[in-house]
Amino acid sequence: MPGGSAQQFSSRYGRFIGSTSVLAPGDLVFFERTTEEAGITHVGIYAGNNTMIAARSERLGVHYVSLLDPFWGSRFVGGIRPYR
Repeated sequence: MPGGSAQQFSSRYGRFIGSTSVLAPGDLVFFERTTEEAGITHVGIYAGNNTMIAARSERLGVHYVSLLDPFWGSRFVGGIRPYR
């Protein structure tokens, strides 16, 4: 897969998921406008129970984040279930 989150959001790498209600652990979840840039700017790994594993910066490190948090929920674009 390419390194950029926007390039990873492609049916080339898996099946599109349009709603958080059908995500399964291991799905990639994509978000827009998490920085000053337009378009998709962040990807995480869905961990189940409305949480994802995210690495926002070197300072913050890797941690679990709730998709119910207004910041993430309002920026959710969709998911990709990787081809296995």
